Formats: sequence, structure tokens, C-alpha cells
Amino acid sequence: MGNPKYDRFSSFNASTIYEAAGKKGDLPPSIRPLSPGIRVCGPAFTVKCWPGDGSAMARAVNVAAAGDILVIDSGVGDAAAMWGGGSTITAQRRGLVGVVTNGSVRDVVEIREHNYPVFCAGVTIRGSIRNNAGSIGCVIAIGNAVITPGDLVVGDEDGVVVVDQNSLDKVYEGAIERRNYEVDLDRRLRGGEVYGGPRFVT
Repeated sequence: MGNPKYDRFSSFNASTIYEAAGKKGDLPPSIRPLSPGIRVCGPAFTVKCWPGDGSAMARAVNVAAAGDILVIDSGVGDAAAMWGGGSTITAQRRGLVGVVTNGSVRDVVEIREHNYPVFCAGVTIRGSIRNNAGSIGCVIAIGNAVITPGDLVVGDEDGVVVVDQNSLDKVYEGAIERRNYEVDLDRRLRGGEVYGGPRFVT
């Protein structure tokens, strides 16, 4: 069973939510979907890893709740994989709906075979070590976005956006307005309005 607090955002594009949130909360554009057509929408379960160390990820995949999205700060600066085939099988079995990380992943073929939503900054053959505990369920920062457990995460082929959980109602209303504007803009452009003209607003 889903969570209406988050599920109501599932029909919106990530870019629409970003606009509705005041053009903030976007993760770095280097974080891309591993497979075409995938999307995620749900609450963040945050993970902070030491560079090259997947210990915190391994704990998180076993304790996060069904419906959660793991958001993993890899510690950056290292090409070791923060996600792979085994973690994908476990996450899917436990009902986690996706993974977002500023680190790299491996076992790409296996992840794609499971059709599991993974957003990452790269692919590597190098596995991670298990020496430093790291942290789970903590406040993390990826790019300019500060992410707290329970914040909304929406990702698609445009990228990933995070919305403060205390702003969800306001952003939802704004997303409806923004989508209505986008639908109307497309109608006007198909009708011949000049793109970038005086009535054009982004």
C-alpha cells in the first residue's frame, strides 16, 4: 500500500515539481537514470557513506521501510560502487522503490534485468570496502540540496528533485498550477505563438 502524502506527486514530471518548489532542490545533473524510462517518487531514507565504503548502504537496505527511496551520499571522490546486483535484489524484495546516489554503481545488466530504478553519477567495476560504519537516517547534502529523512524524492529522465517534507502541500498546489500552465503553453505554441514571445514565461 502506498502513502498518499507522497503518491500524489507521482504523475508530475520532476522538472514541474522543481519549478513548483521555487527552482530549488535539484540534485546535480551528473546523477542520471541508469535505465531509460525509469522514475521514482517517495520518501527519502538517507545514507552517508565514507568514500569507497558501502557499510552504511548495506545497513540501510536492510532497515529502510517498504516504499522508501535510498538516497546515498557516497562521500564522493572515489569510483567504488555504492550499489550493485545483490543490493538490488534485497531492496526489491523488501519493497524499496528506488535508489539515488552521487556515487557509482556496478552490475548494470543485472540491475536492468530487475527493472529497478537506480539514479547514479557513474558506473564502475570497482567494489566498495566495509570498514567504516557511516550513518543512516541522518541529514545529508548532495550538491546544493540538503536532504532530511522523509523528504519527497522525485526522479525521471530530466533528473532528480528533493522537496522538504514540511512544504509538500504548498508544492503540490504549485505543481498543479505549473502543469496547467505547461499544458496551456504547449497549446499556444501548437497554435502558432512565437516561442519566447512576450507572453512566454518559464
